[in-house]
Amino acid sequence: LKLPEREAINGYSRNDGATGGIGEEGIREGGLTGRLLSSLLEGGPALQEDTARLLVILAHYQRHERANPCLDLISDATVSPMLAKAVSRIFKRCMYPADVSSGANGSGNGGSEYPWSHSLIRTIDWTARLLTLEDYLPAVLTKQLSGAHTVRANASALTAALLLCWEWLSSSGGAIFAELCAQHPPPAPPRATLLRQYLAVVSLLACDARETLAASQLFLCLMSIEMMLEGGSTRDLLLTTDVASSTSPSMPLWRFSAGRAEEFSLPGGQPMLAAVLTVLADLLSQNLRNHHFQAALLVKALELQHRLLLHLASAGVKLAQLQWPRLWSALFSLSGFVANEERFKDVHVPQLAVALLQLVNLLVVLGDRIFPSGSVFEAFAYELVRLHTTFERLYKVCKRSAPQLTSSMALSGSVIVQALSQFSDMFQGNACKMTAPEAMQVVRKLQLNVGDEACKIFKRPPPLPSPHAQASFLQSLLRTLLLQSRSDGSVAPLHYEDLVTAHETSLD
Repeated sequence: LKLPEREAINGYSRNDGATGGIGEEGIREGGLTGRLLSSLLEGGPALQEDTARLLVILAHYQRHERANPCLDLISDATVSPMLAKAVSRIFKRCMYPADVSSGANGSGNGGSEYPWSHSLIRTIDWTARLLTLEDYLPAVLTKQLSGAHTVRANASALTAALLLCWEWLSSSGGAIFAELCAQHPPPAPPRATLLRQYLAVVSLLACDARETLAASQLFLCLMSIEMMLEGGSTRDLLLTTDVASSTSPSMPLWRFSAGRAEEFSLPGGQPMLAAVLTVLADLLSQNLRNHHFQAALLVKALELQHRLLLHLASAGVKLAQLQWPRLWSALFSLSGFVANEERFKDVHVPQLAVALLQLVNLLVVLGDRIFPSGSVFEAFAYELVRLHTTFERLYKVCKRSAPQLTSSMALSGSVIVQALSQFSDMFQGNACKMTAPEAMQVVRKLQLNVGDEACKIFKRPPPLPSPHAQASFLQSLLRTLLLQSRSDGSVAPLHYEDLVTAHETSLD
């Protein structure tokens, strides 16, 4: 069958889907690795993205049972920079759809953090909203703004890009990802451009995690950041890389506001870990919905936040510019949302409640090492005391609905439980009238009762998912991607329609 290059690649994918995988022999006999490498070296942007998506699919075929040359190709020092360019284009297409539709350069190889065409569309939208005329904007303009629709339109390409980043972060201690983020002379992108784009896309996904695929993409992102903290080459990347780049004084992120994703700028002068904590706080506060509540995703977000705060405390770094009230306000809002027995019918909510209480414990026990100043610590203590009834209700529901899980986490000896047992006697409903120093004194007195064993529990990071759990999740993500691709041709991972037409023509 004589097919052009693009359709030939799709043909390999079609055979893979029809037979359940072509395997190592099929790859060797068909010369697929050579064809894929040629496509990356000589093909245009669209062909390179198709090649990257096919590589991801083939790399996960029986990867634990036999040698997989496609997996080796992803990790190759020559191939990975070419794949990184395709990944960067996909990320920028999700963030700046107006820039792509106008024909501007979306390669991510330097340039402004705010493409001119996207900024123009944002200015028009801002002016219309200022004049309360946003409902009269034509759809052709509103579709050029970032949001859930842009993520949905690029679902398959984005999933493939996130899976490639996962492969680079989870193998060889993250050495490949660290090299892709390393400093290179111009005209190469500034240092850690890929990391900035990655976190910006995570913030865009965090605006709306109701759909199954979006929640799975976010879960993969959180797992990847965990791997970043565990990798020998990437462990310090979040602490040594500034939010600002050499071409922009700030970093673009997205936040859900007024029913839509709104872009904002995170100022420079702070490490990238501040951006991750900001995104996690937004993820917790923006996805408290009665329908499609993603409890398992929020458990992973709390565990990652716990791990990041421990990393921050051990490094002795103070994030003075971080909006700490936004972080603990997200925790308090989540506490009030899940503190009812009806919510505990979800199998993941008891674990979510325990993870939440453990994180509050950590902030109380290690607050002097985590918060940048005593005044910030006092503000947190004041809010904790003022909202103690919320945590009291949460603990009672957790203890009644999941007693075994609660006892296994040793919450009975934790600081927050000690506080809850005494708050009602100490304040008698007047906690909201206390000043911040008075609240801080209360927490300090309670902290004296924390034993060494309890402190060790709080300082111990949450366990990482097992290799089996990781593999199961990745397979589930691929199945979700294929199901959505079959139901919606616009997000098909490869152009099956072109292949079928070419195949029918050849039969005639």
